[in-house]
Amino acid sequence: MEISSEMKEKLITEYRFIAEKMRNAEDTTLKMYLFSGAYGMTYRVFNFEYDSELIFIHHLLQSAFGAINNRVTVIRSGDRTILLDDDFFRDLTSILDDLANTIENDLSIYEILLKLSGLIYYTTGNGHYLTLKGINLF
Repeated sequence: MEISSEMKEKLITEYRFIAEKMRNAEDTTLKMYLFSGAYGMTYRVFNFEYDSELIFIHHLLQSAFGAINNRVTVIRSGDRTILLDDDFFRDLTSILDDLANTIENDLSIYEILLKLSGLIYYTTGNGHYLTLKGINLF
């Protein structure tokens, strides 16, 4: 990732802050509010220092927020087919921690974003079906 160490540090610090606050939040609405800060911070950083990897990260974080938030809305409407339990949110926060560590150590973001993509897909009917068949999406 070709951004300054200052911007990297801002991104890393924010991802870790969000993950920690999400771990301590008991309410799903609060967890989602906090998670929205991850793609928001990524957006702010690439407005100052453009990098194509930041666009990739932003796109998947924003997609994750939309898909998860949609599933939360469906659950609240009474459809309990696909539930998002504490393990799901634990995995989501772990992905943020892993993303921060990956950026900090100048490693490839690809594997982390594959996990995030699988987590996003879990929120869909077919994604949930695949996990029922024993396929680990993330």
